[in-house]
Amino acid sequence: AVEECMLNGVYTLGQEHADLYPGKEAGLTAMKEAVSETLGLELNYYAMVDLAGFQKLVDAMGGINLDIGKRIPIGGVGSEIYGWIEPGTNVHLDGYHALWFARSRADSDDYERMTRQKCVMAAMAKQLDPGTVATKFVDLAEAGSDIARTDAGTDQLPELVELAIKGKALPIESVNFAPPLIRTSSPDFTLIRRTVTETIDASEANDKIRRPHEQQRPRPHQRIPGFHGEDNFPELQDQDQQQDSQRNQPVTEHDAKC
Repeated sequence: AVEECMLNGVYTLGQEHADLYPGKEAGLTAMKEAVSETLGLELNYYAMVDLAGFQKLVDAMGGINLDIGKRIPIGGVGSEIYGWIEPGTNVHLDGYHALWFARSRADSDDYERMTRQKCVMAAMAKQLDPGTVATKFVDLAEAGSDIARTDAGTDQLPELVELAIKGKALPIESVNFAPPLIRTSSPDFTLIRRTVTETIDASEANDKIRRPHEQQRPRPHQRIPGFHGEDNFPELQDQDQQQDSQRNQPVTEHDAKC
């Protein structure tokens, strides 16, 4: 018989078979392998933040802004609804409300919740300063191993921060692996991998059209624990004004239907 396992159960399955991952975080490594195999991509690193850590991280960064199209309940599904996140343009969410916006299950299905989660991730990617995020993540990881974990060492953070800064200037392309494209009960993995490859290829081709010459990258303002001075960041053209203007731009329905 073929054993089936939902993706959100892979972490637990890995923990239950920790002997297969000696010296490693079994659940996280198993999840990393499963996602890598599903997408047909090599995943270099993982980063995991628990719910409390997510709320603290968003609060530490000053919150995010979203254009919200409908009321989102706080509570429900086994408990009373005791609050609402109201629709509006450029709505500012602190960590508590960002977490509820991403995870609220009442009056919605899993696919709508997935879309809201993508909105939150897109907002964080576009609005938060990568250097500061890395600093706060390190702080959270040092505060408690269950709050935030990653297999990326501090010596790799400068390169990741530079990559994140570069990505802020580009649009985010994404694909929903949900009906009608994918039957989640019986996923077509060949179709998933082909879609990933085609989407990445198209996105990279569009980048070349949009940017005939490589944009120079700004240096982050924050120094990150474990960094060895500013030599990690070449003296490139300063784009601080552009980054500051992007900081408070809300993620809208143009990016994803929030």
